[in-house]
Amino acid sequence: LIWYFIYQLIDKYYDKLTSKQEQYLLLGTFILFCLIILGIILTLKMSPGWDWKIVYNQAVNQVLYKNRSADNLYQLYLQYHDNNIGLFVLMVIIFSFFNFFKITDFLTISTLFNAVCVGLSIILMYLITKKLLDRKKAFFSLIISLFFVPLFTYIPIVYTDTTSMPFILLILYIYINISKDKTLSRKNIFSFIGIIL
Repeated sequence: LIWYFIYQLIDKYYDKLTSKQEQYLLLGTFILFCLIILGIILTLKMSPGWDWKIVYNQAVNQVLYKNRSADNLYQLYLQYHDNNIGLFVLMVIIFSFFNFFKITDFLTISTLFNAVCVGLSIILMYLITKKLLDRKKAFFSLIISLFFVPLFTYIPIVYTDTTSMPFILLILYIYINISKDKTLSRKNIFSFIGIIL
């Protein structure tokens, strides 16, 4: 019922906003998202556990010790749980980049990367809703996301649930643009990006 009234308010007043007012409203909303994400990072930092622990330790071993210190459990894990290979490769690439600059706080780096994934997912969801429906419903989707607690509490837990979200949404966004865009050059650009993904 509360969501119904919130949508009615948006439906009634959103179109009355000037372009500048809409930009400020969206900017304020995204800043609020950033503050929530930053608060989660600072207050809910946790040590790796479950499957994430194995993938994280395997990636750290690969970067720092070229896998020499990995035990048999870690070596066999990715063979039996190959759904985590993508996350492992991604973490190795990110850790290697920061390790090149002698930055080895990989846990914080993982959490920040996960936060970026969540942030990108929210932006892509907004863009998809705007493309498929309209500006008002897209803003309403942002408001719903703002109060969707699990979306933020997953930030300290770096796993395929959150890290895969922006890739899935980006593929969907590219498909929508290819199917709806009438400009051939733009279709080709989105098709090329889709092929790379």
